Amino acid sequence: MKKSLLFAVLCLCSFDLAQAQNWPSFRGPNATGISNSTNLPANWDAEKSQNTRWKTPIPGLSHASPIVWGDRVFVTTTVSSQANLKFDPKSDAIDHRADLVRHSYRIFCLDKNTGRILWERTAYEGVPKIKRHPKASHANATPATDGRYVVANFGNEGLYCYDLDGKLIWKQTLGFLDPGLKGEPDEQWSYASSPIIYRDLVIVQCDIQKDSFLAAFNVRDGRQAWRVAREEWPSWATPVIYEGKNRTELITNSPRHLRAHDPLTGKELWRFREEIEVKSPTPVVAGDLVYFSGGYPLGRPINILRPGGNGDISLKQGETKNDFFVAAARSGPYTPTPIVVGEYLYSCNDRGLLICYNARTGEQIYQTRVGEKGATFSASPVAADGKLFLASEDGDVYVVKPGPKYELLAVNPMGEVCMATPAIADNTIFVRTQNHLVAIGQPRKTAQLSPNQAPGQVIDAMTAAWNAHDAVQFASFLHPEIELKDVGRSEVIRRGRQAFLESAAGYFRKHPKVRVEILKRIADGPFVIDQEKLSGLEGQPDKVQTVILEVRDGLVVRLWGLPEDLK
Repeated sequence: MKKSLLFAVLCLCSFDLAQAQNWPSFRGPNATGISNSTNLPANWDAEKSQNTRWKTPIPGLSHASPIVWGDRVFVTTTVSSQANLKFDPKSDAIDHRADLVRHSYRIFCLDKNTGRILWERTAYEGVPKIKRHPKASHANATPATDGRYVVANFGNEGLYCYDLDGKLIWKQTLGFLDPGLKGEPDEQWSYASSPIIYRDLVIVQCDIQKDSFLAAFNVRDGRQAWRVAREEWPSWATPVIYEGKNRTELITNSPRHLRAHDPLTGKELWRFREEIEVKSPTPVVAGDLVYFSGGYPLGRPINILRPGGNGDISLKQGETKNDFFVAAARSGPYTPTPIVVGEYLYSCNDRGLLICYNARTGEQIYQTRVGEKGATFSASPVAADGKLFLASEDGDVYVVKPGPKYELLAVNPMGEVCMATPAIADNTIFVRTQNHLVAIGQPRKTAQLSPNQAPGQVIDAMTAAWNAHDAVQFASFLHPEIELKDVGRSEVIRRGRQAFLESAAGYFRKHPKVRVEILKRIADGPFVIDQEKLSGLEGQPDKVQTVILEVRDGLVVRLWGLPEDLK
């Protein structure tokens, strides 16, 4: 009995640890938007590098969210051969962009701790087969991983599976996918439903103008496991999994019907009639309930259903409830997915109207406007550490305290448009802006440099401090006496230079390859405004310049070579 109890506790601890460290797909574990991460900052400034660990440029245009597994972060993008691609984050027009030029469809893998790009792969190159909405991209779908493989869905350009080291395992063609305005085949708005991985199956939802379907592929070899046709209108929602006491259900949010399928066979289990055009939000599973939102026009109700039915569970004429239809919250979002935190359901719509409901009954608790007048939202809210994070198209992340009363904790500028939903893992918030991937978190104390310290630890820690603009931490890594809380900034600068001269010179003489690797990683970094030209990095450690810092207002702005007699 004691052994069984211990095993159960260990399993729960392992699960919580995995939840905190990993964010495997759109909106994290089963798209809940919830992380067990702690010690997250409420305040930061990506432009001034406050509580910013690193900031890495990602080329191209993409609204796909980052995902995290272990020490790796994955993002997708499309890079156009046309400069200055037109993109309008505020557009709500029934319109499109043709983009009839060559695009490169890519996936990036980054080091979670430093932001360094570990590998980059081009999945496909060519002219897009369909158009996109003015505020969309050709890489809207968030990738998914199970810790062994990472899967990216580029819609018409294919489904691709890599191992975590970037080796292509398989690829699949999904056919012609043309979601857009129902009945208007020329108004193509590009594909957006993200893949999910359930057991050993990669599942994709393809609700399009004609011949909609669900399909599953074996994650190991890409072989199709099942495919079922659906009479559905175009949607952009991602499916989720509901694990009930008696069975597991694959839940989809589609315009004609809300549905559940058997995830292992694709067989339809139940459907609930809606017949509402344009569905984007993902279903939200919380406890024994599922929440469905979206649809044109803006402000459609959020339907709260209880899974477990069979066949048609729609309301009959004159009914307001049945065994499976629980309630309807008054008004929901058009694009963002709602979130359930504790006993509350939060909906932030495209125009910044935040409404808090009782999650069981749908009763409204409060309603307020987030941000200044005109602030708009496409990204979905996420939550952790007693904080609700809402990223706006205007480039600000609003931090709200969950609860029955509205309490705005902070407004944090990112400096760029934010369309993608943030990820939260390992006590870090990963925000995808229009041009960068940014890691937000409390400063991490690094170990001090010593002659016997492992080179890998030195490289990673120093690179992380450099990428975070943290000149003080970079210097304190080299010298234990440097502490921001103990000395003024000018003194930090002076002692930082001296520490580098004294401490780095001896360590790098003993480990010349460490010096080479650090220089390679920071020489072309996005935070060096002005730098001396560094050459001869490959294979010539004796000739490579060691560097010291010059900082202005806490930012690294220049690289300097050590004097000849200290090399």
